[in-house]
Amino acid sequence: MELIVKHQTKIIVYVGVALVSVFIIAASYWYKSQYLKEVELTTGASVSVVGQQAENNNTISRETDTSTIDIEYPFVSSQFEGAVAANNSIKKIYSDRANTFEKEVQDSLSNNDLPQEFKNNGVSSYYDVSYEVVASTTRYISFVANGESFFVGSAHPSHTIDTFIFDIKNKRLIRTEELFVASSSYLKTLSTLTRADFGVRAAGGNAEGAVSDVEGSDGFVIDVSAQNDGFNPTVENFSRLLPTQDGLKIYFNEYQIAPYVAGPQESVIPYAALKKVIANDGVLGEYIK
Repeated sequence: MELIVKHQTKIIVYVGVALVSVFIIAASYWYKSQYLKEVELTTGASVSVVGQQAENNNTISRETDTSTIDIEYPFVSSQFEGAVAANNSIKKIYSDRANTFEKEVQDSLSNNDLPQEFKNNGVSSYYDVSYEVVASTTRYISFVANGESFFVGSAHPSHTIDTFIFDIKNKRLIRTEELFVASSSYLKTLSTLTRADFGVRAAGGNAEGAVSDVEGSDGFVIDVSAQNDGFNPTVENFSRLLPTQDGLKIYFNEYQIAPYVAGPQESVIPYAALKKVIANDGVLGEYIK
């Protein structure tokens, strides 16, 4: 009996030692993986690690000796069917822009016309993007994304505006032209109405006193006459549109209709004024019934 007990005790000890050994080996591998990850994050090899981890959470973050990228792009909640395809489309847009920006940074630094002091002054070029949900209904979600980029040696940063509309009913991102009747002259209508809006605002809300030159608080002038190409009825000029509860919001990038100092501009057009060109079965249809 005593021999059996001793034998069982030995087995228990061996099993215990084996379990402890397995635990130690597993812990060692875990620690090593964490340590290597920390090394990557501190040696410059972190670009791909951090970037990949961030991009999975609707952000793209990269940093090198010459530039930083910090992008948070619009993201459709996974509760909506079609969200994965929409998010992948948006992600590709900003991944491509991040790659293009990095290439342009390197091109600018290799430019022989760029003074040497700009190349070694410790200042980084950067590209930042942030977004917000402008409106959300049972039919759609609209986003606006604002970007700012700066290249070392430039006089000032530049800015961009992007808009995205997710059609919940059709389960996809839609193009701005899908808001309107296909055969309509919606571009001409938008051109006329936005010129009028800026003119009326300059006249203190008096439509009869609308002017052709709108002077802003900084002394800049927005020309709302036919000479201002930024108001011309083209797809490019009117590609940044978003539905809101108050009306159709139209964004104008910097330089489009006003000098840089004026910054980007916005105009909100009442849906009643667009009734003839709005597609009844589209995202804006609910506002004209």
